[in-house]
Amino acid sequence: MKKKGLLFLLMCMISIFIQAQESLTLTFTGQIGDGYYQQMNRIGIKNVTRDWVEILNYPDTILTINNPVGIVDDEDKDFFKVAPNPFYGETYINLTIKEKMPVVINAYRLTGEMCSRFESNLCPGNYYFKVNFSNPQLCILTVQIGEIRHSVKTINTGYGSDDCITLVGSSQETKEISSRGDVVRPFQYGDVMEYVGYATINGSTVSSEHKTQSQFFDEDIILHFLPYVPTIQTDYVENILQTTATCGGEVVSDGWAFVTSRGVCWNTEPNPTVANPHTNDQNGLGHFTSSITGLSPNTVYFVRAYATNSAGTAYGNEYSFRTEVESIWPNGTLPGLFSVDEVSKVQFSQGNLQYRATTNTWRFADTQYEIIGEDNVNKSPDYDGYIDLFGWGTSGFNHGANCYQPWAISSQSHDYYAYGSSAYNLFDINGKADWGYNPIINGGNQEFYWRTLTNLEWNYILNLRETNSGIRFAKVRINETMLTGTILLPDDWDESIFWLTHTNDNQAAYYTNPISIEDLNYLEVNGAVFLPSAGLLYWDNGIGSVGIAWGEGTGYYWTSTKQDSEKSIALFGGSYITGADRDSGFSVRLARTTVLNK
Repeated sequence: MKKKGLLFLLMCMISIFIQAQESLTLTFTGQIGDGYYQQMNRIGIKNVTRDWVEILNYPDTILTINNPVGIVDDEDKDFFKVAPNPFYGETYINLTIKEKMPVVINAYRLTGEMCSRFESNLCPGNYYFKVNFSNPQLCILTVQIGEIRHSVKTINTGYGSDDCITLVGSSQETKEISSRGDVVRPFQYGDVMEYVGYATINGSTVSSEHKTQSQFFDEDIILHFLPYVPTIQTDYVENILQTTATCGGEVVSDGWAFVTSRGVCWNTEPNPTVANPHTNDQNGLGHFTSSITGLSPNTVYFVRAYATNSAGTAYGNEYSFRTEVESIWPNGTLPGLFSVDEVSKVQFSQGNLQYRATTNTWRFADTQYEIIGEDNVNKSPDYDGYIDLFGWGTSGFNHGANCYQPWAISSQSHDYYAYGSSAYNLFDINGKADWGYNPIINGGNQEFYWRTLTNLEWNYILNLRETNSGIRFAKVRINETMLTGTILLPDDWDESIFWLTHTNDNQAAYYTNPISIEDLNYLEVNGAVFLPSAGLLYWDNGIGSVGIAWGEGTGYYWTSTKQDSEKSIALFGGSYITGADRDSGFSVRLARTTVLNK
């Protein structure tokens, strides 16, 4: 019984409210995308129940239905009208004066501050005023004619030229608000009404989503327009190298919805999309620059910028470009060719890999016999010199290891797991645990231009490959520096070029082949590679710090192959393969697969 009583009371209150209304007023606002104001050209209004249609044309946004069923009409209720409302920067007042009298129009901010004013004696007629607001705000417009004063709340959503009220027309001129806003139509509260807006967007007339509802009260009705895809332009392609290039673009319009991703996409076929290789360069409006990587030399690519919002993905203009032809002897590469399996050959870098923390710079040593030595103990992110001994997988890329920085120091091998697991080699996943992933400033300066050889490749070079002379390596000592190391001879080595003894012998003594720096340079010109015994860095638990081990033949070179949970594979003395703890600091000599494969 209580529920029935409450329902009856609510129905009575609605009935009293309806009978108290003199007319029904509907205010229409267009919105697009993420809540942006959209100016409408016209608004279609249909009474589905009673089958009539009305059209509001810009700048009208308010429909007043006078004399609905059961309502007494008052034709003198309104003597001025504000439309559109809400508005973007400016709106208009249509004012009707029946006899000559003073007229004052004021615009107030909600703080009470008056921001503009019009005052004059006007003769009978219709007058047309333009009202500008410089900033988005909720404001009050008051119109006083003689002793009669009315106010209306307005909403400005944009930026106008100034705060001002200007008389722009009278009854003798044509600039007037359409009278279509006030109509006399059969209407009963609760009738089913349908509303749709029309606007010009990107040069085309589009409609809003249709809104259908039973209409009981005055209401501010928002008509939603769907956002459209962004507008984007593609930059010219620059810095074209063998495997990389630079491009980018500019999102000039977001389509009234937030741009969630943007970048460039490329392919060897025209019209690339985000289903092809692409970058993701932040979001939103504006210009961006993209780095295109992983390209093949001497290949034609097509590229265009893209931007994505809730309406979809748009693409910019397309450009094509050809990557550079790969040089036979790329920058930083030694001339000798070395087979790493039955079909592939590599070229080695001009020296051991070095790193400077303060500038995040990778480089190759200027000569094959250049080593850093004891200064490697200074490993830290603040050390301004170069180092050349590294723990396994310390490429500088955060691939999942606890210690991935080139200066990392730890006594635990598990801190050096590639990609955070003992199961991975350096070349697994995305290959970024390998030092060769980095651009080398004197070695082509491109990502993925170099790589660390695998265990099997080193084994093939030292023990399995066939050479013209039958010689694969020999141990040597440099007279001037007493630095020892291993000489690798290229596939096409002719033993008459330089006499070496005890070749292909892991047990040979280094002093059996004494050479000068001049000899080494001659060997290098003819394709030989020298792996110096550059020492090794180790963790001294006794003093809780790192130390350097020296001695004839003391020097390890990392491979990219893991062995077990504690060890990875390395070359000892550059002449035979063994396992070594991953936390040790060893030398790195990079190589690259050559275009001269046979």
